[in-house]
Amino acid sequence: MCPDFENNYGVTSYISFLDSLIDEANDVIELRKARILGNLLGSDQEVAQLFNEIGRDLVPNPEIYSH
Repeated sequence: MCPDFENNYGVTSYISFLDSLIDEANDVIELRKARILGNLLGSDQEVAQLFNEIGRDLVPNPEIYSH
């Protein structure tokens, strides 16, 4: 991380939030139906795996969505 870069962790917080909604392919299907998420990876299972993997080590800002 750059010391002169201010970061409110908005992107990682949003990805972390989506990860909290997605555990399996059926969750991706529901989010696609609601037009919250798009899938260009191929299968809904691949999207679920992607969020489950990248969501492990993120540093979210829990205050960012509290307003």
